[in-house]
Amino acid sequence: PNPNQGQFVLQNKTNESFSYKIYNALGQLIIEQKATGNYEEIMLAEAGLYVVMVETENGVWVEKVVVE
Repeated sequence: PNPNQGQFVLQNKTNESFSYKIYNALGQLIIEQKATGNYEEIMLAEAGLYVVMVETENGVWVEKVVVE
């Protein structure tokens, strides 16, 4: 859900590997991770606007996430 309380899931239904980056509202990279499976649970402690960038072999997906 968006907005959320700081907890959300990234899931790749095609079972291909993916990596992700999360930026804060200032454009600072706060998380950079390669997923170990097709499911990653994300926890963000501070309220604010974040940009989530997910990269797979087939392209890049970008989404804004609001944490209350």
